[in-house]
Amino acid sequence: MLRRQLTVLSLLLAAGAGLAACAQIRSVTYPAQVRYIDRQEIESTMYAMAVQLHQLDELVAGAASAPAVQPRVVGVLGEINRLASTLGEEGQSTNHPALDAQLDGFLTQVSRARLQAQQEPPNYYEAGRLSGSCSACHQLRLRD
Repeated sequence: MLRRQLTVLSLLLAAGAGLAACAQIRSVTYPAQVRYIDRQEIESTMYAMAVQLHQLDELVAGAASAPAVQPRVVGVLGEINRLASTLGEEGQSTNHPALDAQLDGFLTQVSRARLQAQQEPPNYYEAGRLSGSCSACHQLRLRD
């Protein structure tokens, strides 16, 4: 019985090591100019951006009645920009074609939203559109 359990445990460990090796091999099989982003990194970054976008939506929805919201909106837009920038730089290729096609435009939209939010009086129009741009991209990706 113990021998069988050790055999199963050994096989599971070998399989886990094999999967880890495959992930490492995959990251070096792309050309040097392509940035490899693993699934966990992209999902955690997208989740963090979704949290920030939810917060942004709530701030923008109550902005008319709360003039002190401007620094918070600007801060959230800065965090969204920081998070999105970790996925790639302008014009950089990754192993995610949909990300490559959309990231530059999204970063431009975030920058435009931040500039408008910093104005006196602040303009939150572009900030309000950010969630819609995420939905449009992710709907497109789901159909493919």
